[in-house]
Amino acid sequence: MPIITQHDLVIPYPKKIELSIQFDYAIVDIHNSFDYLEELWENIVNTITNAITDRGITILEGTTDINDDYTIIAYNLVILAVPPYINFSFIYDELVASELPNQLRLTTPNYYNNEELDILLETK
Repeated sequence: MPIITQHDLVIPYPKKIELSIQFDYAIVDIHNSFDYLEELWENIVNTITNAITDRGITILEGTTDINDDYTIIAYNLVILAVPPYINFSFIYDELVASELPNQLRLTTPNYYNNEELDILLETK
């Protein structure tokens, strides 16, 4: 699955950045088994966490969130980002290398309007 959108996150000074790495809930619900969901999701989260920390990025907080209608499962993070920029395509590369689901959307609140989200990475 190719990357269809990719934007670098430009950082003028070290600061906390909120990220949401969202997957279609169907990726973890295909076997209709909570055990499968738990194991697969744990593998996805561990792969993403290791990919981020291996690049020297500090994760300050990480939580899992499922939307109300069970269509999106997300790994929401707060990271300490340092200048000058971060290209998050390495997350996609790590998921592919680990043979894990890799159709995702990575968003962050817009710098000027927190009600809007900027898409930093989207794959199909």
